[in-house]
Amino acid sequence: MLFPGRVFSAFAWNEKRDIAIAVERSPETTLHPRLVQLDPAKNESHDLGTLDGYAGGLTISPSGKEVAYWIDSEQIELRDIDGPNRVARVRVALGTLAWSGDEKRLLVKRGGAARSGDLVWVALPALATIAAGAVPQISEVLPQSILHGLEFRQFDISPDGKLLGVVEPGRRNLLVYALP
Repeated sequence: MLFPGRVFSAFAWNEKRDIAIAVERSPETTLHPRLVQLDPAKNESHDLGTLDGYAGGLTISPSGKEVAYWIDSEQIELRDIDGPNRVARVRVALGTLAWSGDEKRLLVKRGGAARSGDLVWVALPALATIAAGAVPQISEVLPQSILHGLEFRQFDISPDGKLLGVVEPGRRNLLVYALP
């Protein structure tokens, strides 16, 4: 059994590095969740930092160097995996996340994962080194609506970051668009 006695709220596989990133919660306390790096082949873990909160959406950038997740219903936190004290926060309403191919933006489907929502690009700020215990500055960005503000049930960006696939509400048709 891998990592016995440990409880993980979320798990994302990092294909580039053949490891996983997870959000771990202590089952016996209400302490803040921790972001950890897991190596299942060696049954080893490495603590990347304590989170101020975790509301979902754990995702790894295409390069495998950064991770993004919601710390609450209005803030995305970005963190460098190799330098976990390099952090940025962006204010935007809760939704489903996908990285752009160049890792300079996140595409967000606003609203619950099982509901339809509009798609917006969110420009990402540069990561900044944050001292232990300090709170990162929150960047205010204006989300840029795409596809004329239409709502979609599901979406994803191709691994090369050049195509966007969407599924309209109430239909099973996959529509594919080129991304700039």
